[in-house]
Amino acid sequence: MSKIAKQLRELSASELAAKIITLKSELIDQQKALAMNELPNPHVVRGTRRQVAVAKTLTREAQSVKSSPVENKQENKETAS
Repeated sequence: MSKIAKQLRELSASELAAKIITLKSELIDQQKALAMNELPNPHVVRGTRRQVAVAKTLTREAQSVKSSPVENKQENKETAS
């Protein structure tokens, strides 16, 4: 598990949602700077995108844990049909 994932797992659901919003706004700013050639290190954008992905994955995992296994099986059957 990455260091970022460990840090994000320690956050509550509301803190994680706020972190996602913050990361997305940072990503937009970085993409603008990249487009105008003002970003000294373009790889920062990639790292921020990955942080957003990890945060969203953890949010999704927390939601799936809250639902019961029976509901998950029913959802899988419905999507397979």
